[in-house]
Amino acid sequence: VDLLKNHLVTWTETQGRFGNGQGQEYAEAYLVEYWRDSLGQWVVYKNARGEKVLAGNSNTYLVVKQELELPFVASKVRFIPYSEHPRTVCMRVELYGCPWEQSVISYTAPKGDSEFEDTSYDGFLDGVI
Repeated sequence: VDLLKNHLVTWTETQGRFGNGQGQEYAEAYLVEYWRDSLGQWVVYKNARGEKVLAGNSNTYLVVKQELELPFVASKVRFIPYSEHPRTVCMRVELYGCPWEQSVISYTAPKGDSEFEDTSYDGFLDGVI
């Protein structure tokens, strides 16, 4: 999905193929990859626990809406169907968010932390997104 400019992506929504009850084409799970020009590469979305696979659909007609624990800034987004067995997949997808017109100004951690891991860090270093 080409968003043309940077957006803060906060939710995804998926649905299978509508076929008047014919067929079972839907994605049981999927991964999301995103692109931002300043990164220069596709990044696989991970939640706060480091999990990459998002729950998808269990039928062709119900919508599954996923709130992204760690929203991301991107100009392009890919949905990659995931299954532990071969199957035919069809996905209708939606993204929720808003245009991104900011950058991070500062970043601090409370004193006393002996370990600090930023699970949402995706590689930009200079404060410019």
